Order: sequence, then structure tokens, then C-alpha cells
Amino acid sequence: MARLLSALVAVLLVGGWAVAEDKKPADDKKADAPTGVWVKKTDEGLTLQLDFTKKDVLVTTVTVEDKKLVITSKLTAGKDGKWTAKATKVENKNDFPVTPKDDYEFSFKLKVEKDAVTVSAFEANENQEEARTAVEGEYKKKEDK
Repeated sequence: MARLLSALVAVLLVGGWAVAEDKKPADDKKADAPTGVWVKKTDEGLTLQLDFTKKDVLVTTVTVEDKKLVITSKLTAGKDGKWTAKATKVENKNDFPVTPKDDYEFSFKLKVEKDAVTVSAFEANENQEEARTAVEGEYKKKEDK
């Protein structure tokens, strides 16, 4: 369970970056800023949400049952379509089993399509392998209600 939750936390931090348009940056240029809210649900009952509605900020929410982890991160575009995030605030609600350290950082690449984003090449400064399993993969654009 702890490994699954660690993976979820990593997924939240990394999985939500979506580019405003489906553009491929040149090798020496930074990627466009991500936008929107993206969601991934796992077979293990984990829901990961990546919220890019604020400029240069990623809010990752990981939910399992009634437990929730919310990580707010500063988002930075790098070269070759790689994004980096550094946690600025971590909220553990209802005893979520994993809480990353204050210096939690991660990076990833995105492939943006019309209604989906695929996260790959995830790396983190803690729980990398567990998080990679949860975070990498396809996220669907959250529909407005």
C-alpha cells in the first residue's frame, strides 16, 4: 500500500502537464506552458489529477478512498520538451499514507493530443520507481461540468 501511495504522489506531481497546443519544441527551445486539468484513474483505485490552470504552477491531487494528497509545485519548462516541478506546498488530508519531503522535485516529458496527454521519462528525487509506475501513462482532459 505504501508503494502504491508513493507512486500516486509521484503521479500527481508529474503527470498533469499538458501543453496548450500540440507543438513539438525545437531541441533548443522551451516547451509551451501547460494548461487545463488532466485525470488518470488506476486499476488499484487511485485517481491522479494534474491541474495547470495557474501560470507556472502544477497542483497534483492524488486520491485513494477518502484519503487525499495535494501537492502544489512551481513548474518550469526545460529543453527538449522536459518539465520540472518543485513542491512549494504539501497537504495530507485524512491520513494519506505517503507524504513527500519539502524538497520534493520531479521531471517528465509530455506528448499532447487533442483530449489526452501522455507522461513519460519521469524522474524524481525520492520514490522514483514507485512513482514512475503510477505517474507515467495517459491522462484524459477533465470535462467542465
